[in-house]
Amino acid sequence: MPVLPVTALPEGLVPHDADMPLAAQMAEALAGSSGPIILMVHGFTYAPGRGIHCPHETLFNAYPQRRADGTRRMSWPRRLGCLEAGPDAALGISFGWPARGSIWKAAREADAAGARLAELVRELRLLAPHRPISAIGHSLGAKVILRALAAAPARSIESALLLAPAATRADLTTARHSAAGRTVRIASVAGRENRVFEALYLAAMAAGGRPALPLVRSDVECGRGVSLRIDDAVSLQRLSAAGYQIGAPRHPICHWSAYTRPGLMRLYRDLLTGRLPFDALRMILPPHEQRATDAAEPPRDLVPNAL
Repeated sequence: MPVLPVTALPEGLVPHDADMPLAAQMAEALAGSSGPIILMVHGFTYAPGRGIHCPHETLFNAYPQRRADGTRRMSWPRRLGCLEAGPDAALGISFGWPARGSIWKAAREADAAGARLAELVRELRLLAPHRPISAIGHSLGAKVILRALAAAPARSIESALLLAPAATRADLTTARHSAAGRTVRIASVAGRENRVFEALYLAAMAAGGRPALPLVRSDVECGRGVSLRIDDAVSLQRLSAAGYQIGAPRHPICHWSAYTRPGLMRLYRDLLTGRLPFDALRMILPPHEQRATDAAEPPRDLVPNAL
């Protein structure tokens, strides 16, 4: 099933580079299958219609544009199973928003994009009330998702994956106490490869007069949520025993490791499509106090942030 590309602008939601109105595109895309709907949200430095920075043509495309060195970018919809055929196939929707410029400007835009994403969810609920909706976002894309949860209708989003989330404690608290947030299952993913970017993000927010309090790990783990540390040896061993072999990071410092490490996107696919229930993932992962990484480091009660 082709991916449905949607762009959030100040004046509203619009289709990306298409002649057909968005409402008609949505109806056509939804008629193609009855499986889950997966909303894909990018982070900092992307912006629709900006060439190699356009998420619809790169990260969220079935055949992404090649990089300057000739290598091809990763295709999220392909790795998440959104291109599979059949009546129960998942529908991938790529959600693009203006995330270029300064980090402060992008953080403000993320708040506005979250409101637009909530609008999209409301429309999807009207058109396909029985299809489960999930969301996956990287970096500031996680902030967009949390903002959308705060404004979305009750029980409208079933699950959300926050990859190296660049979002504050207030974002999570607001989302958790909203109508949609009370039932959503959240998985937060973080690892040591992103720590340089965590520090840069926190410093930038503080310099801009907006102190950033990272997501609290205990908040994510309580209730219907789960926190996955991809730098924790015990967690990786248990995932491997369950059939999810996660490869080593390609670089010791990497902002994109939360989705580029081999095996992670397969895990996300199964979570987003319901093949792996969140409760099953919680049973696979060790309790917080048994995680080797946390035990070996000074006590930290914060989920790392990223750009």
